[in-house]
Amino acid sequence: MEKFLWLDCETTGLDPKKNTVHQVAGEIVINGVSVEEFNLEMKPHDRAEIQKEALAVSNLTVEQVMARKMTSGEAYRNFDRMLCRHVNKYDKEDKFVFCAYNSNFDAQFINEWYIKNKNKYFFGLCHGGAYFDPLQLALLLEIKSGKRLFRPNRKLATVAKYFNVPLDNAHDALADIRATREIAKILFERITKS
Repeated sequence: MEKFLWLDCETTGLDPKKNTVHQVAGEIVINGVSVEEFNLEMKPHDRAEIQKEALAVSNLTVEQVMARKMTSGEAYRNFDRMLCRHVNKYDKEDKFVFCAYNSNFDAQFINEWYIKNKNKYFFGLCHGGAYFDPLQLALLLEIKSGKRLFRPNRKLATVAKYFNVPLDNAHDALADIRATREIAKILFERITKS
């Protein structure tokens, strides 16, 4: 049974120790079937630094994010319960494949979010260190083709534009993960073509 956790998060800055998530969105796909989609928008964790520039990327202000009804702790509990409905954290064989664009960034922030909520076992829900990252596929496609395809960079919006994948609301976690899944399909098909 293949279980994939497609995830994107929006954050209050770039340092997972000092900053935190304010939106976590994604989709759980089991055996090729989408079984659950989620979009959790929350107030940042109490002691988190909030950088206005980081929120501006998502067209948000500090006031808008702080006015959200759901706390970081409530969002964490909802998220963890949802994941535990689909995998048995005590079974070493029953884990998610963590899927994200620039996956290391998201994985670090989600892991720190768990730690801030007194749970150091986020990675107990996923295959340890085995991420599926379309960013790496984009690089692999460029290597295979022998040319630089994605200019000026390999960011999600650039790759989406190259493949004509709609991304109308970039830096909204749910819009980003929908584009990420579509891009992953295209990249996988192009790389595996003979």
